[in-house]
Amino acid sequence: MEIKKASVHPLVLLFAVDHYNREAKGSLTKRVCGILLGTMNSGILDISNCFAVPFEENLENGTWFLDSQYIIVMKAMQRKVSAKEVIVGWYSAFPGAKIRPSDLSIQRMVTQFCPNPLYLVIDVEPKGEFPASAYLSNVDPKYDGTELTLTFRHVPSEMGAQEAEEIGVEHLLRDVMDTNMTSLSSKISQRATSFATFTKHISVIQQYLRDVLEHKLPMNQQIFALLQEIFNLIPDVNSPEIQRALIEHSNDSSLVLLMSNLMRTTLSMHSLIQNKIELQTKKEKEAEEEEEKKEKEREKKMIEGKGKAEREQKEKEEKEKKEKDEDKMDVEQPKESNEQKKEN
Repeated sequence: MEIKKASVHPLVLLFAVDHYNREAKGSLTKRVCGILLGTMNSGILDISNCFAVPFEENLENGTWFLDSQYIIVMKAMQRKVSAKEVIVGWYSAFPGAKIRPSDLSIQRMVTQFCPNPLYLVIDVEPKGEFPASAYLSNVDPKYDGTELTLTFRHVPSEMGAQEAEEIGVEHLLRDVMDTNMTSLSSKISQRATSFATFTKHISVIQQYLRDVLEHKLPMNQQIFALLQEIFNLIPDVNSPEIQRALIEHSNDSSLVLLMSNLMRTTLSMHSLIQNKIELQTKKEKEAEEEEEKKEKEREKKMIEGKGKAEREQKEKEEKEKKEKDEDKMDVEQPKESNEQKKEN
């Protein structure tokens, strides 16, 4: 059956990102690869699970290694857990998420586990759009007798999840994201996601009602009772009570937002003033230390100058004393010679 669209479950994206963070986080060129598991339903490939595979690649010479024996072992183990899920393709996850020259040879290798494998390229650092692109391989016909070549063609892909998965991902995002620090873009993104999910559910209900009117499906009283309950819960927005309640709720939300902004601004101002005070205190302390250092240097120079003067004075006195002793000796020597002459 031809694959018209790929539906990727959030669990697959989380596994791929976790695989990249464990094996190649921080690298801009290294990537990780794994095997996709899922089922085919009316031309829609439902990718619900995956597992990592040991993979090494050398971009300089284009060589790579994908452990096929590991895939065989994991395939047997997966069959024991869930026989419904089969190998439907493979994935690679890295920043940028673009097709590389070695991907076609890897695609040929994966065909031994799946006749027409899907190649899912996952961007671990998305810029806001859907972080995955799906591709299938086509065989280009050759009429000149040369070897057939493979090429990739793009396949539409979307996020698909069961209700339990949606609830689990929502709780996971609540734990990961800081609910106290929200921005306008994140709020708009959340609203857009909510409206997209709501529109999807409404379209399912619409298709069911159309099939019942055309007698393609039998009427289910339980479903119609739930639909009637939904319509009963829809508020009458034109009533004065509802309008007053909406205005009060909007005013309360605006007041809370205003108070939080005032509190945030006050705390920021307090931190700024405290930082200024600390900087001023630090500068004054550094100036005092510099002044003390200069004072010590001056005292040291004074002590050294005083010692030098004392040494010079002492040397002068010693020199004068030496000169006096020499003069005295010069006077005594003639006296001694005269006395010797008298004795003779």
